[in-house]
Amino acid sequence: MYIYDKYDFKPYPIIRISFGSGDYSLDESQTIDEIKSILKDNIESLNIDCKDINNFKNCFKELIKKTHQTYSQKVVILIDEYDKPILDNITNPEMAKRARDILKNFYSIIKDSDRYIKFIFITGVSKFSKLNLFSGLNNIEDITVDENYSEICGYTHDDLLTVFKDRIENANLELVKKWYNGYSYLGKPLYNPFDILLFLSKNHDFRNYWWQTGNPSFLIEKLKEENYYIPELENGDIPSFLCPPPLYQTPLYSATPSPNLDTNI
Repeated sequence: MYIYDKYDFKPYPIIRISFGSGDYSLDESQTIDEIKSILKDNIESLNIDCKDINNFKNCFKELIKKTHQTYSQKVVILIDEYDKPILDNITNPEMAKRARDILKNFYSIIKDSDRYIKFIFITGVSKFSKLNLFSGLNNIEDITVDENYSEICGYTHDDLLTVFKDRIENANLELVKKWYNGYSYLGKPLYNPFDILLFLSKNHDFRNYWWQTGNPSFLIEKLKEENYYIPELENGDIPSFLCPPPLYQTPLYSATPSPNLDTNI
């Protein structure tokens, strides 16, 4: 790795939170059970005690504080798919509201534990300000559409020609670009990394790899519920219920620089 000997990496204890593997569409107990499971995994990996894991809010607070004390370092918290319990219930508003309230109660600990935290990185589909799950956290920076971070979620064409040089030989690059390139977050056009890796692994066989394994069912259901005519999206006519985060954060739509607007969706 290029940066290996050019940056002094300082290790920090990490609390990992991910709601990516669960299905939260039956009842709110699924969200609560998953939170407890996440806490249990972190307690074991960090070798930390928790008085009562059933009180997940206090347990999370304990976990952050004791991790800081045990390792004499501030804590890094990584949260993946922070909003999935809500999105799994996007067609059931009442259930979605209950999931939101549970998550808001859980995440509220982060603000109170600020003095023990070094850094937080959060990924998801919904915009933070829309769900209001992190009430009181006024120092979160949204980098979804930020030119400085526009290339962190995909491969550029230069990456294909350099990093994957030995694997991309003899491939029809124009066809590769047509199939897998086109995502944009105000920077260079990006290739879908999942598609590219499987395309190379499958001996240059062109398929919709990402769609087959990771299509956003919540978005499809919402479009069907609203009876929206899909081809209209190609004309830039984005319905208000999808504008703008769900489309380009899924990602099914791209943001490109505009001379007249800060963001052109």
